Amino acid sequence: MRDGVEERWSELIGRVFQAERSSLPHRRYPAGRLQRQSSAGEPLYETAFNYNHFHVYQALAQRPELEVSQPQIFEYTNFVLMTNFDLDPSTGVLGLRLNYDSGQVSAAQASALAGYYRRCLEALVSSPESGVETADLLGAERSQVVTAFNATATAYPASPRLQEPFEAQAGRTPDAIAVQYGEQSWSYGELDERSNQLAHWLRARGWVRTRWWGCWRSVRWS
Repeated sequence: MRDGVEERWSELIGRVFQAERSSLPHRRYPAGRLQRQSSAGEPLYETAFNYNHFHVYQALAQRPELEVSQPQIFEYTNFVLMTNFDLDPSTGVLGLRLNYDSGQVSAAQASALAGYYRRCLEALVSSPESGVETADLLGAERSQVVTAFNATATAYPASPRLQEPFEAQAGRTPDAIAVQYGEQSWSYGELDERSNQLAHWLRARGWVRTRWWGCWRSVRWS
């Protein structure tokens, strides 16, 4: 959503491309030096995105005297998550690889992330002029995330008055801390006793249920 107007996939692609192109003059700046110059002292980022189109191999494939046989690839990264998109030079198929720290990202989480990427690419290719915000990237997870995780409604009895659940809690755990401010604290029993004192004080001065009274709270509780 940009300026109140939903952004289309084609617009997002163009914006990302412009941002990538503007950063090209700085692409060879050492990451280690950038990290040292950072005053925060924390890692600059924990996730990385990488796209390999292997244009060099495509050029080599045109030379009949050369042949690539049984290639082996080994990768190591200290990123929590590394997303790799590889364009096969011989078939033109785009592949996705997720390298992740299994100590911080579970296999189920990595599988879910791969699903998000797949659905994102499907939406981008099938309808590039549709809105980004309307794309369903959750898939089957939507019912769990939107409905199940938010099913937190709890039924409360309609009959008890506001103070009655508190009085019941004070009866069960009178010594438990009910409120705390700084180093001061009141237990449920103490707060129940003080509230009863306040109620009697108000009634002695003519308080009735049909009248409104203003209360002023001080940080000094004694």
